[in-house]
Amino acid sequence: MKRLNEINSKLILVFAILLLSFGRSLSGLIFFEFRLGEYIVAFSLIIFIYKTSVNIFIYLNERKYNLFFLLHLILGITFVVSLFIFGSNFFDPYIFKSSTYIWTISYIYLGFYLAKNFQFENIHLFIVNLLLVTSYFISVIYYPEFISKFFVQYSDKFDYPKAHIHVLFYVIVTYLNFQYFRSKSNSYYYFLILSSLFFPMFIFKSRGSFLAASTYFLFFIYLNNKNYRQYPIRLFTTLILCVGIFISSSAFVSDSQLTPESGIDIVEDLFENKNTQATFLSFYFEDDRIFSQDGNINWRLQIWQDVIFDTLTIEKILLGNGYSSKIPAMEDPSRSGYDGTNENVHNYFINIMARGGLLHLIIISIMYYLFLKKGFTKSDFKNTLLFITPIMIVSFFDASMENPHFPSVFYLFLGFFLCNLNYNTFERLDK
Repeated sequence: MKRLNEINSKLILVFAILLLSFGRSLSGLIFFEFRLGEYIVAFSLIIFIYKTSVNIFIYLNERKYNLFFLLHLILGITFVVSLFIFGSNFFDPYIFKSSTYIWTISYIYLGFYLAKNFQFENIHLFIVNLLLVTSYFISVIYYPEFISKFFVQYSDKFDYPKAHIHVLFYVIVTYLNFQYFRSKSNSYYYFLILSSLFFPMFIFKSRGSFLAASTYFLFFIYLNNKNYRQYPIRLFTTLILCVGIFISSSAFVSDSQLTPESGIDIVEDLFENKNTQATFLSFYFEDDRIFSQDGNINWRLQIWQDVIFDTLTIEKILLGNGYSSKIPAMEDPSRSGYDGTNENVHNYFINIMARGGLLHLIIISIMYYLFLKKGFTKSDFKNTLLFITPIMIVSFFDASMENPHFPSVFYLFLGFFLCNLNYNTFERLDK
């Protein structure tokens, strides 16, 4: 049994890394007329049903219940109630697609299973770090043709990995390094090197991803500033190396010719290309609404405000719009994206509110409070906040948590880290 658990744990980890490496293209692979992403959601629903049975048994025999699971169960029950109220078809696959944010939470239990049966060693850290750097290489420098052809042929959509999946991959691997490197000092300096490599890509691909990664970077430095100050010469030489990596990465990302004289100009052009500074000065009020002079930001702002105004009505404030059709704010054809298929509001919290109303938004907020606070020491609280914060920021600006692969991997590693941080005090979540 122990050997089987070890094999299962390794398979889970391999699958998670593949999702981090190839994102939407991998989750779009079709098996027996269903996409892999649909199997991911279906499996999370199976885990939910299994955990419901187990926790009911525990309550009946021991009169003990777990608050986190109780909240998750309420999400599931109110989902069913919503289907009855809105007259939805229980066998319509769309309702499970639109309620992904409920079921993918179940992967946190798989994270507990992984924590109990798998221990990261040096070879595992080496592999995940190598794959992280490889993901940068295939996204920025050269995407192998045989891989793209494979996804074009067997997936419903070929797409280069989005910025939000790169942020998740970067955060998970650097967090693993932070927790499991034998030499803590090496993990700190290696963190700087990895950050200098990836930050130009975040800047170029997405301002939301850059904001998330920057927050994570600054928080990490804040938590470990004493360790950096212990070896000033080593820190200085590492920073010199990081400057060179950052400039080189900026040249690769922007497809610019790097020369000894052009380094600073390339970095300046990279920031100016996204108008990073101007974005924060582009907001203004008009007719009781917030607007932005930046077209991309304004597109999101108008959707979010339409969802909020629509949901904060007597008939929708509690349970939202339900799950059987598009969110009303996304019925406008101009909001359907270049290919006409987009129906995501590009905001995790607004999406929850639109689908499940304030009730679901409050319940999930309490869940995250439990992740951060329940039974943890101050150190554990900060470390958990370090992991969660960038994921919430990037999901505030993108459709990351509305797809199957991103939240499933996030919750998997969240469960893994929670168990390893303070396994005995997290109120039997692993049971």
